[in-house]
Amino acid sequence: MGGTTAAVDLAARIAAESTRRIQWGTLKGRARLVLDFARLDPAVAVSVIDSARIPAGERPPESVLTLTDVEGSHFNAAILRALRELMAHNAPLVKAAAVIGLSPRQRIAYDLMVRATRRRNVRTFETRREAEAWLIEQA
Repeated sequence: MGGTTAAVDLAARIAAESTRRIQWGTLKGRARLVLDFARLDPAVAVSVIDSARIPAGERPPESVLTLTDVEGSHFNAAILRALRELMAHNAPLVKAAAVIGLSPRQRIAYDLMVRATRRRNVRTFETRREAEAWLIEQA
């Protein structure tokens, strides 16, 4: 019985984290998806990242601007795989993607993911203000 309760508690935690960390809005008339993965608990990270996949057919191609914050998050193999799969899945729908909060070591892994997914519309920034300014230019 305790295992069932723990599984329900974890599912509720993942749902709450996903709702809080994945926010839709608009920017200059375009759909904007903000992914707040900052200080994301590794215990729920893969599930939260997976829930950021844009459902097929929900948005037109190249119509979404994304801003992803990973400050203070820890990447392991499973999290890197989930991020790479998210990038590949959402790629056809994303016009421009900005990422903030990468440590120097994470930037190396991130650059490899960008190359592996052949994304050309992704940029990294030091601050949210810089990222948002670039996204406005891309809109």
